[in-house]
Amino acid sequence: MKTIRDRLDNWAEAAWWGMGGYGGRCIGSAEGRYRSNPREEEGVPPRSIKPEPDWDDAELVDAAWKAMPHTQKWLLKFLYIDNAPVPFICRRLKIKMNPRTVFELERMKAETMLEQRLVNSTKSAYSRDYNSIPV
Repeated sequence: MKTIRDRLDNWAEAAWWGMGGYGGRCIGSAEGRYRSNPREEEGVPPRSIKPEPDWDDAELVDAAWKAMPHTQKWLLKFLYIDNAPVPFICRRLKIKMNPRTVFELERMKAETMLEQRLVNSTKSAYSRDYNSIPV
């Protein structure tokens, strides 16, 4: 079973894929396209390609994220998608920076809130499906 942090990492990965972060753009110089790969010449295996994210789960997380309160919503976005440093997040969202536990408590609060929204959304979706089946 995936933890909430695994699901948030997947959500961030899906956001990067959607923005062209990994597969959508060609990053590199024009010379690199014409020269042979030096790793192939040395016998070094090519770097591994990241697998695609779980798109369905990322959509569920995104829908639950959109319904969250402002502070918790942006804390998760800054932390997971933007990879912003903690001092920036604290300044931007007016969270105390010292002691560090204040930020960690806010992070846990946001993650727990998102997890509860995800659990409630799946329960209500299942109950709607079962109620709509004619008996």
